[in-house]
Formats: sequence, C-alpha cells, structure tokens
Amino acid sequence: MYYVSQLGTTWHLISKVNEIWEQHENNTNSTEAAHAQANKEGKQLNLITAIIRGRRLDERLFKIAEIYDKCGVPYIRRDKSEIKRKAKAITRKDTRNRKQKEIYIDLEEEQKIALKERNIQIQVQEAAARKALAEAEALELANLEKKKALGLF
Repeated sequence: MYYVSQLGTTWHLISKVNEIWEQHENNTNSTEAAHAQANKEGKQLNLITAIIRGRRLDERLFKIAEIYDKCGVPYIRRDKSEIKRKAKAITRKDTRNRKQKEIYIDLEEEQKIALKERNIQIQVQEAAARKALAEAEALELANLEKKKALGLF
C-alpha cells in the first residue's frame, strides 16, 4: 500500500513538472538570462551577503513585473516597436545598398585599371614590333650598301 501511495505522489509531481515545462519556451534562453542576472550581484559571496543581494534582486524583479502588470509596458532594454523595427530595416537596406554600390564602384575602378594595364601592354608590344621592324630595315639598308660597294647593283 505504501508503494502505491508513493507512486501516486510521484505521478502527481511528474504531471506538475510537465505543466511547468509546457508553459515555458522549449529552450534555455530565460534560464541563461536569469543566471547572468543573478551573477550581476556577485559570485562567491558569504551566505548572509548572498541572501541579502538575492532578496534585493528579487525585489527589483518583482517591482519590474508589477509595473508591467499594472501599466502593460514591458521592461526591456531594446526598443522592439514597429517604428524601431522599420527604421532598422531601412538602415540595413541602406547599408546593403551602399556596400553593393561600393563593390560596383570598386569593380568599375578595377576594370578601368585592367583596361589601362592592357593598353600599356599593347603599347609595349607595338613598340617592340616597331623596334624589330626598324632593326630589320637597318639590316636591309646595310645589306643594300654592301651590295652597292661590291658593285652587284
């Protein structure tokens, strides 16, 4: 009989845990935030100091919850209003457009530089071709003068 009564109590506790679990999010964000909040008051404190600071933290959090319940204004550090969200979206879009424009300008500049480099390469090749042609003509003139000197012409 004792085991059956204990089993009923255990099932009751498990059902309570399930109720609590289902009421909250399925991640640990709130737990992590509460942990960080508690550590703000200090770590490795004396027992009395920890109790006093914990009480002070609880009072502050209850006061915030009370104000929220009374006024309907949540206490958050971030402004999540629709206007703020739209302003941030516009800022993100402007930033993205500016970056794309900068990339486009950089590409244009790179293309201009590449075109200038290509033109310089072409000019160098043309100069080398003119030099080779001039050398060939100079050889022909030298050969022509030798033929005249030998009287072949």
